[in-house]
Order: sequence, then C-alpha cells, then structure tokens
Amino acid sequence: LEAFTMAGSVYLAAASYTDGASTSVYSYVYRWNSYGSIAMPDGTKAFGFGFEAFQLFPTHGCTGVDVLPLPSGGALLAWANYQGGQAIDVYRFVTGSYNSFYGGNSGLFEHLQYAGGSTAHGVTLFMVGGVPMMGVAMRQTEVTAEGEDGSDPYLYPKWDAPSSVYRWQGDEATGMFQVLQTLTTARTVAEIDEYPGLDFCFEGSSSSSSSSDSSSHSSS
Repeated sequence: LEAFTMAGSVYLAAASYTDGASTSVYSYVYRWNSYGSIAMPDGTKAFGFGFEAFQLFPTHGCTGVDVLPLPSGGALLAWANYQGGQAIDVYRFVTGSYNSFYGGNSGLFEHLQYAGGSTAHGVTLFMVGGVPMMGVAMRQTEVTAEGEDGSDPYLYPKWDAPSSVYRWQGDEATGMFQVLQTLTTARTVAEIDEYPGLDFCFEGSSSSSSSSDSSSHSSS
C-alpha cells in the first residue's frame, strides 16, 4: 500500500499478488471521497465516505508499489511484478485526461515504460537533486537445467538477481527512466566478507567476529 496526495486529493495505491487462481490480476489506485456516495470497484454505489476506485492496472503477481509526486503537480507510479516477464510498470499522471473508469476529466495514469527483467520484489521512487530516481529490488533469476536421463529440462531459481538504480532522463513531460547502475548482490556471509563496510549489517558474520577478536587482543 502507498498513500499520496495530488492537487489536494488523497489517493491510495494497492498492489495485488493473486486472486487465489491467477497472478494476472488488477491492482488499484483509490481516491478519497468524503461526499457521502462511493463508487465501488464492481460499479455499484455505497453511501458513506471512504476510498473509491479511481483506476485499475493489469499486474502480474504484484509485490510492491510506489508513487512520487512531482513539482508540477502530477506523479510517477511504479508497480513491481514478480511474474509476467516485465518487472516494473511505470506510469505518469496526466492532469485533465478523461478517466473512463472514474468518470470525467479527473486525470489518468498513462503507461510510460517497462523496466527490469522479471521477479521484482520491490520498487522505490525518490528524488536526488530534483531528479526522479527509481530503485528496483530483484528476487531471483530462473536458470534452465538439463533433465536427467533424458527427461525434460526444468527451471530452478538462482538467488543472485542484481538490483538496479534508474535515473530520469529528459524533461518531466517526455522523459523516462534509464539504468544508472547495477548493485552488487552478496548471497553468503563469505561473500559479504569480501566487501569491506558491509559486515556491520550482519551480527555474527565472520568479519564482525574477526573485528571483535582483534579488538579484544588489542585491549589485552
């Protein structure tokens, strides 16, 4: 879930992973309505105040969502998909566009780009020096293995998918995200020991133990 505000209205983005039968399901953005009548996702109306469906998005095992309001008053929206072959779906809000789902010229998130490969586990949007940035956490890659004794090949997960940082290129109206860097993924304590400065994150790692031993010997 991610709450955000645009032009004085409060919204809530909700990621959906599965409906119990499929991971190809809709995720929603809701808009707060305090006027006494709420449009429900199935088209019916309920009386009372609360969030009503503003726009729905096709997602595939969605594991996360983030929204970045822009200085112009619009916003960027990113969905992280674990399934479907496209890790990140990025949308840009267009003020005044006709919204056939919500009704009227209330604005609409329009699809901007795909990013990443597959098995996204999280996404975050943020600003650095006034420039939009996006961080994408990947969970795994799928590796094809040869079947034994002539059986069919199969896929097994390999837990080394690198995460990435993207930087906005171009102006706010026509630009998009491009990869800035790929982040090293350490899978074991032994690998962590190869990267100085990371051991403090993991209590009990061999690096931490070595540092403690060194300190105790020095003090004695």
